[in-house]
Amino acid sequence: MNQRIQIRKGFAPSMAVAAIITAVVFSCTPPLLYYILEKTGFEPWAVPLISLGLGVVLGAFLFKFPVSIVTRMENQANELLTDLEGVNQELLDGRDRLNQTQQELVESNQRILKELQLASTIQSSLFPINLPDVPGVTLAATAVAANEVGGDYIDLFVTKHNKLGVAIGDVMGKGVPAALFVAMTYAFVRNYAMEMDSPGALVDRINWGLFPQLELTEQFITLFYSIYDPDKRELVYTNAGHNPPIVYRAGTGECETLEIRDYFMGGRADAQYREGTVALNQGDIVFFYTDGLKEGRNKEKEQFGLGRIVRLIKENHMHDPASIQEIISYEFTEFLAGEPPYDDVTMTVIKINE
Repeated sequence: MNQRIQIRKGFAPSMAVAAIITAVVFSCTPPLLYYILEKTGFEPWAVPLISLGLGVVLGAFLFKFPVSIVTRMENQANELLTDLEGVNQELLDGRDRLNQTQQELVESNQRILKELQLASTIQSSLFPINLPDVPGVTLAATAVAANEVGGDYIDLFVTKHNKLGVAIGDVMGKGVPAALFVAMTYAFVRNYAMEMDSPGALVDRINWGLFPQLELTEQFITLFYSIYDPDKRELVYTNAGHNPPIVYRAGTGECETLEIRDYFMGGRADAQYREGTVALNQGDIVFFYTDGLKEGRNKEKEQFGLGRIVRLIKENHMHDPASIQEIISYEFTEFLAGEPPYDDVTMTVIKINE
């Protein structure tokens, strides 16, 4: 007797559509059972109900699927396996590409770091290794870049008329572009200073020469250039938008700033730069600096400030320029209290001895 049983929800969809579960109640041997099922054209899955022993079973649950459906299911399984193998291969290929990209990034970073180190070495060579020897004057200078290469510029040299040339500047921005303009400024100053004895005329020439590049890159440069005549004890200067140097007067114990100040370089191609003259006496100090010192901030966002610089110069005026510079650097580091300087810091100290 055959009795059909309705399929309930819960079977896999492909099985639910095709499967016919039939309870077969008869007594036969397994070979006969499978022979009968094969004659029907179905692919059987059989689970015996009762085993009578001696290779005889009594009835079975038969899960019967048409051969075409079984074949389709096998094909689908094979396609799924093939897809999974393809996805796995893509993942492996992606991993290889990622490893290759990471290696390329490492090599690129190493190359960039090497180039920056070389640029830093070249820029350091522009800093005066040996300070010039000028009668009646003691000098000190320092420059600390916030990054591998910086935008601050400092130079001290003796002109062909045996005068002391002092140049200090700051290129807008940081990094390699700023460093390139520092190198260009250095070359222009050194070249023209050997020909020209007028700070104003020299800065006019440099601004005119650099203006096309500065305008193109939307950059600007501040530059303070001065010439000290040891015979006259006079400092003649021109200021293209830079921080005015601080002059400590030994006779009064007070500080003043050199107020003449004109456009930064790159602002106007036809800019005309004025000159100022200041007389210096024994014990006087001229302190040149870039804004990285004055504008350095601690964790509370408080600036180091001009007032603190002036106080430190007054309190330590009796020392030589190197000591004054070291004290200011120490106080600046203490003020930052672990905060990294956001900008380059450059200082030059000149003291009149006799």
